[in-house]
Amino acid sequence: LWFAVTVLRETDYDVIIGEEKTLKRNLYDFNPDVILVNGADRYPERMREISEQGCYIMTMEEEAIIIDDQDAYHEIISKHDLFSFVDKVLMPGRWHAEAVADREPEKKRDIEPTGNPRFDLLQPELRGVYDRESKEHIAEHGQYILINTNFVKINYVNDKSLRYAALNG
Repeated sequence: LWFAVTVLRETDYDVIIGEEKTLKRNLYDFNPDVILVNGADRYPERMREISEQGCYIMTMEEEAIIIDDQDAYHEIISKHDLFSFVDKVLMPGRWHAEAVADREPEKKRDIEPTGNPRFDLLQPELRGVYDRESKEHIAEHGQYILINTNFVKINYVNDKSLRYAALNG
């Protein structure tokens, strides 16, 4: 949303925001100039088709954000050859960008370390975004601790990363 608001404020583009499945299903009707998706590797055939129609594709890659093995990270990102149909890959950080660019220097110009919206909300200037809702929850339920249990969905784990974690605890 922050990106969309920035685009609206600083360009003449129209911005379409909506439920992901509905947007994907109707993408051909929109005929967009640019599309920003979260994880283009989840539907590479559709993204290839859209790219072939001349649409500039940007993807925010959130897989394996919490991993400390650059070889394993590179393997995860490279499995669908994103760079054959994506114009710009937005990576969570420099470490992630280097994991790919150091192994495939020709792809460096197509990578941009941008941060990650999930983690960036922890920055001081953004922490207040959910203050009102948080205060309402505290008023209704008392003090609480929120434990995010969906890391499995955003962090790809395979045998190699499990072995690495077990050996390096």
